[in-house]
Amino acid sequence: MLEFIKYQNDEGYFQRALREKGEDWELDIDSINVINTFTDAKIAITGEKEETMNMCRATEVILEQGIEQGIEQGTNVVNRLNQILIDAGRLDDLKRATKDKEYQNKLIEELIAPLSK
Repeated sequence: MLEFIKYQNDEGYFQRALREKGEDWELDIDSINVINTFTDAKIAITGEKEETMNMCRATEVILEQGIEQGIEQGTNVVNRLNQILIDAGRLDDLKRATKDKEYQNKLIEELIAPLSK
């Protein structure tokens, strides 16, 4: 449980844990409740009468949530870039950025990254 909380922001931890601990990795329900309280894991407890839960599926769900969150963040950045280009009347740059990923990344570094600092 403490390991789970400690490494919650380590992107590679969950994949490593699955490999190292195997498919039989289980935690008791109380530990899962603590993890849910101190992290944003939102591990669903499948049954009220169960005393332990297989963490293999729970870890897969967490990885899926991370992917979804990453997609959402990426979409937000691209949308912000598009809005900046539209507002600046840089439609040619907008058109090019939709077809040229390298150019899009250059524009993100130029126009979005400074706003994040």
